[in-house]
Amino acid sequence: MTKQSGTLIGQAGLAGLLALMLGQSAQGVAFSAFTPALPQMAQSFNASGHGMVLAQQAVTIAAFGLIAGSFASGKIIDMFGARMTILVSMLLFAVCGSGGLFLQNVWILLATRVVVGFAIACTTTACINTISTVFQGNLRSQAIGMSSGFGSALGLISLLLGGFLAQNFGWREAFIQFPVFGFLALILALLGVKNTHAEVAHETDLNTHAGLRLWPYYVLCIIIAAVVFMGSSQLAFLLPTDGVTKATSISDVMAMITVMATIVSFFFGNIERRLGLTGTLVTAFAIITFGLLLLGLVAIPVAAVVGAMALGTYLAIAMPFLYHIVSIKAPQEGRAKAIGMVGAFVYVGAFLNPFIFTPMAELLGLHGTFVATGIFMGLLGLGLLFMGRGIGLTQPMPAVTKQ
Repeated sequence: MTKQSGTLIGQAGLAGLLALMLGQSAQGVAFSAFTPALPQMAQSFNASGHGMVLAQQAVTIAAFGLIAGSFASGKIIDMFGARMTILVSMLLFAVCGSGGLFLQNVWILLATRVVVGFAIACTTTACINTISTVFQGNLRSQAIGMSSGFGSALGLISLLLGGFLAQNFGWREAFIQFPVFGFLALILALLGVKNTHAEVAHETDLNTHAGLRLWPYYVLCIIIAAVVFMGSSQLAFLLPTDGVTKATSISDVMAMITVMATIVSFFFGNIERRLGLTGTLVTAFAIITFGLLLLGLVAIPVAAVVGAMALGTYLAIAMPFLYHIVSIKAPQEGRAKAIGMVGAFVYVGAFLNPFIFTPMAELLGLHGTFVATGIFMGLLGLGLLFMGRGIGLTQPMPAVTKQ
C-alpha cells in the first residue's frame, strides 16, 4: 500500500481500504450480532438455573479480551507486522466467533468470546496503525472517521440481521455473521493490505518520551469513554422517566445514537480540517454538554430524542479524534503501542462507567446525574479551549502528501 495520489482509494487501493474499514468495524459486529438472541440463549443454557447470567456474560466477557488485546496489540504488531496481525486476528474472529453455531459447552463458548475480544483489539490497532502510516494530514482523519462510521453502520445492520436470524432460524444461526464477516475481511486483507513495519524504538525511549507526551490524551480516553457509555447504560433507565415507556420506543430513541454516529463519522475529516484540533475537541465537548443538560433538565420525549442525537454526534467526533490525535503525536516507531493504549483506556472508561454514575444516580437522581455530568463536561471543554497549547492541541496537522 503505497502513496499514489491524494485520494483515499488511490493511496490504499479499493481492496485495502475496504479491508481496513471492515477490520476496524469488527467490534460493532461482535457486540451486536447475537444480542437479540440473548433470551433464547438464556433458555438454552438454563439447565443450571443461571441461563440469563451466562447469556449476558457471552456479551460482556469479550471485554476482558479487548482490554488484554489492547495492551498487547502494539507489541504484536511490532513483532509480526500489521498485515499478519490483521490476517491472524480476522481468522481467529471467524473461527472462534462461529463457536455459537455448534458449541454445546457454555464455558468453552465463553472462552471463545474472550479470544474474539482479543482479536478485535489487535485488528483495530493494526488497521488504525496502517491508516496512520498510509495516509497523511486530512486524508488520515477522513479514513479514521470513515472507519468509525463503518463500525457504527455495521453494528446496526448486524443487530437487525441477528434479530431476523434468531427469530426465523434460532439463536445459533445469528453467529453465522462471524465467519461471513471474518473471512470477507480476511480475503480483502490478503488482496489489499501490504505489511507496514516501523522501526522499533527502545522500550525505555518509548516510555520516557512518548508516554509523557501522550498521557493527557489517555486521561481524555477514560473520561470520554465513560460518558459515551451513558448512552447505552444510564439513558435506558432515564427514558421511562421522560415518558418513553415502551420497549420499542426506548430502542428507537437509543438507535438515534447509532444513526447520528454513523452519519457524522463520515464527515469527521472535514470537521477536523475546518475546525482544527482544538476546535474539533471543544466542539465535541460543547455538543455533549448540550445533550446531557437537555436530557437532565427537560423530561419530555422530544428532548430525549434530541439528546440521544447529541450523544451520537459526540461519539462520532470524540472517538475518532482520540485515535487521530494519538497517531499524530506518537513517534512512528512507537505508534502501534500508542494506538493500542487508546483502546485499552477506552475500555477502562467503559468499565468505570457504572462505578462512577450509579453512586451519582443514587445521590442526585438520574436527571441530576445527567445535569452534573453536563456541567462537568462543559467546564472541561472550556479548560481544553484555554489549555490546548499546553497539551499540544494547537500544533497544525501535517499537510497532505501527494506522490
